[in-house]
Amino acid sequence: MEVTTRANDPLACGLLRTLVRRNEVSAEQALQLQEQAVQSRVSTVRIASRSLSLNWRQVAQAVAETYNTPLLDLSVVSGGSASGVADATAVRLRAMDVWPLSTRGGRLWLGMADPGDIMVLQRAAQVSGLQITPITVAADALMQAL
Repeated sequence: MEVTTRANDPLACGLLRTLVRRNEVSAEQALQLQEQAVQSRVSTVRIASRSLSLNWRQVAQAVAETYNTPLLDLSVVSGGSASGVADATAVRLRAMDVWPLSTRGGRLWLGMADPGDIMVLQRAAQVSGLQITPITVAADALMQAL
């Protein structure tokens, strides 16, 4: 029996491991999704969200579990900018495919489909001047809100 460690795990992405563990996809399907993400240079979250066998909600639940972030149904959030975020800043944040939800005490809660996207988190912190706390939202709801 071979022991799988993180070093020799063929699934490099935690999201794909979560989807396999939850029986949302097979290990073979996960490897195919990983290969698609690498070849197309698109995030695994986007590739998984486009998969015919998965719905947006399944992917969002797995993302929230993988990154240990809360999952928010964006459809219950009223439109407009988060309080404390200037309109121009909110527009710049939305251009990064994220949704400013709320601010408090120098912190911005940001709805995003991929809370593991470090570059977007860093850029959002630069744009807003606030510390960022990611909140997972389903990619379809996010795109509709944007």
